[in-house]
Amino acid sequence: MSATTDGRVVYISEVPVNEMPPLFANEPDAFDMNHAAGLLGVTRKTIQREIERGKLRCFHVGTRVRITKQALVDYVLESEGA
Repeated sequence: MSATTDGRVVYISEVPVNEMPPLFANEPDAFDMNHAAGLLGVTRKTIQREIERGKLRCFHVGTRVRITKQALVDYVLESEGA
């Protein structure tokens, strides 16, 4: 696909793409429900409910619930498509 600008052909592949930084790039690899809730701007109860519904993956360290950064990214991406 191309477009003419000032008498010259510019191909779409030549146009620089502004790459968006990865989600949560500066966050730790795993965090608790409070931190996940803060990142998404929701309550801890919402995070707990999404875990119970099986929509948000988590793991346990003893009695503590932890959510990986990848699980949160996957959750956000799946929610966008819904």
